[in-house]
Amino acid sequence: MSGDIQTTNPQQSVTTQQTAGVTLSTTDISGTPGSGTVNTPRGKCAMALGASTLTITSNVVKTTSTILVTANQAAPDTTALSFAAVCSVNGSFTITANANATANCLLNFVVFP
Repeated sequence: MSGDIQTTNPQQSVTTQQTAGVTLSTTDISGTPGSGTVNTPRGKCAMALGASTLTITSNVVKTTSTILVTANQAAPDTTALSFAAVCSVNGSFTITANANATANCLLNFVVFP
């Protein structure tokens, strides 16, 4: 089962995807690079040109959450090659790159509360 949910923010889209009996909603805020809010377990975001960190605020994140981050682009940035997510407080996590991005970097993440 898959479907779209309407949002009031034109820069944000939310979809639900079901695979093998597991349903995870996704929010896409990658149209506006930088920090943002994603209140779903899966998300897409973009690290802005010149940045090496961004913060995602989310009501599904706890200090005990496991967060996986992957790059999502055919031609990745040539300097920002690896990304890690750290959650030190309930309600948000920070994604850090190994270097400042020389282009916007599209990222996917999933939060396991």
